[in-house]
Amino acid sequence: MIDETWNSGESIDLVRVTRKSIQYLYAAGDEFHFMDNETYDQFAVPRELISDYVPYLIENMTMESLIREDDESIIDIAFPPTVVLEVTEAYDAARGDSAGPVMKPAKVETGYELLVPPFIRQGERIRIDTAPASTWNVPESHLPSSIRRSHPMMTRSLALLVLVALSFTGAAHAKEAPLIPMKDFFRNPEKVYFQLSPNGAYLAFLQPWQSRLNVHVQKIGTEQATRVTEATARDVQGYAWKGNERIIYILDKGGDENFRLYAVNIDGSNPQTSRHSRRSASRSSTSSRTTRPRC
Repeated sequence: MIDETWNSGESIDLVRVTRKSIQYLYAAGDEFHFMDNETYDQFAVPRELISDYVPYLIENMTMESLIREDDESIIDIAFPPTVVLEVTEAYDAARGDSAGPVMKPAKVETGYELLVPPFIRQGERIRIDTAPASTWNVPESHLPSSIRRSHPMMTRSLALLVLVALSFTGAAHAKEAPLIPMKDFFRNPEKVYFQLSPNGAYLAFLQPWQSRLNVHVQKIGTEQATRVTEATARDVQGYAWKGNERIIYILDKGGDENFRLYAVNIDGSNPQTSRHSRRSASRSSTSSRTTRPRC
């Protein structure tokens, strides 16, 4: 909308406009070439007129144009509210930063980079809101620190009211993408928090088992992983290597935040727990005798 003020007695010229269906063909420098779907005439549009929508342009995309009837010049182009694009690169999700929404950078077929939920993978198709980026600025404090460091351009203008929905990969004309269940945005990842053993022979990580994150150990060069913990009420909150043959980890009892220190061999044998929880240890910190956990 343009807000203009005229003085009393001034007159304005009326301009007749019409809408036409057009198709995007290709870009050449700062000009973008379209074709009239009725007459097949081709014409060029300067970048300034469609700068907000350039990241979403793909060949043969159809849209509507607003044209003056007297000289057939382009006044405006109405882009579709959403577009479905294929993800050509999907980076690994950032570790940590659990205080804010967990997103990861990705690139779509037009070369545009944006943030998507961590479960989106290369080759999948996502639906993106084409509203101008300035309308959907996301505060930098809401982004994971690794993305703020590695992708500063994303913190300035993040066109992410990304209506992410998977559709059939490779379909010539994608159908309406289904809605993603809300639980998928908050479910545990497949594997997280990888740690290599001191001798480099084993890889440990957290992976869901019975809907809870448990420690798994996998020998380098093999496909089989061994689950070494049995947490079912709460996720394992953290773990570390103790030498090359043993894992130590912390876990509370049913959400009481009374964390205990546990230890187990990398084959799941010989599990042990410390005598004192973290909470009880803090209450006895003034005692002259120190109890060391037995692992």
